[in-house]
Amino acid sequence: MTETELHYEIHGDGPPLVLIEGAGLDLRMWDDQVDPLARSYRVIRYDVRGFGRTTYTRDPFQHHEDLYDLLRHLGVDRAHLVGLSLGARIALDLCLEHPEVCRCLVVSGPGVSGFKWTPDRRMLPMIEAIGANDLIAAADRWLEHPYMAPAMELPHVRERLRTLARENSHIYRKLPNAEIELEPPAIDRLSEISVPTLLLVGTRDVADIQTIADLLTSQIADLTRIDFEGAGHVLNMEQPERFTREVLDFLSERCT
Repeated sequence: MTETELHYEIHGDGPPLVLIEGAGLDLRMWDDQVDPLARSYRVIRYDVRGFGRTTYTRDPFQHHEDLYDLLRHLGVDRAHLVGLSLGARIALDLCLEHPEVCRCLVVSGPGVSGFKWTPDRRMLPMIEAIGANDLIAAADRWLEHPYMAPAMELPHVRERLRTLARENSHIYRKLPNAEIELEPPAIDRLSEISVPTLLLVGTRDVADIQTIADLLTSQIADLTRIDFEGAGHVLNMEQPERFTREVLDFLSERCT
């Protein structure tokens, strides 16, 4: 594995809590959560490798090991993990490979390593823009996909999300995929997760995410599931106040 310099921020004092971003975004996606969470927790948010101010490398790496190394660098023995989409996949992988560092787990619109994604023709406009090396257009086409469309309907989210997607459009450059997936993958090991887990899902999220959510619900023993009616994939931006409240309530009730 290769080292990289992860860009991170720390806010507040208290038990450590890590915010892990979704793909195509960066740590700014958590702006609505930082201040409320930092009143009770030491909030650590960072740019995942390849996003925001953390660079991508062509050499082999694993996202969950990047996070593990960051926690060691910061002297954090155990932390609450809050991840959305790719961030949820990273959190699940970390809890499986290094369960000693995972205190409680919150996963929203989760990905999971080893899942076989359904072929999706709705990705074609984005793929065509990437082929034409028009990365801004690729980001815009991504924002039209059903993953992101519910959030883009909301005036208080639309411009923020467009800015994040466009400023991270460099991820669409044709680079070798150097990430090494967890082996065996999380999808075959979900029953090993024993920490209290909160699962948040938008009812308008795409079918694959609903399938993953059902898998987690059936296989993680200590799991609380909350469905956000009418919401899509980017729950923390679409319904920020409720998202933050559900996280705080869960942590105070189950993870003291």
